[in-house]
Amino acid sequence: MQIGQLVKTKSTFSDEGLSRKMIYCCEEHVDLALDMIVDEFETFPILSKLDVDNLSTNCEFCRNTAVYVVGNE
Repeated sequence: MQIGQLVKTKSTFSDEGLSRKMIYCCEEHVDLALDMIVDEFETFPILSKLDVDNLSTNCEFCRNTAVYVVGNE
């Protein structure tokens, strides 16, 4: 089983299949999230820092507070 299969990520779907993926992650797991996007979509990932003060989203790898969202679009 691959790591990507263990992590539930937020995705949207189109008629052509999976089109967009976003992974919420903490400082510790940002490298893993970046690697997952590159491996799955073979494109440059987009990294955005979240406003932690107004967010209660957890890291999808460890459940700490998410600091970044990594996506392919």
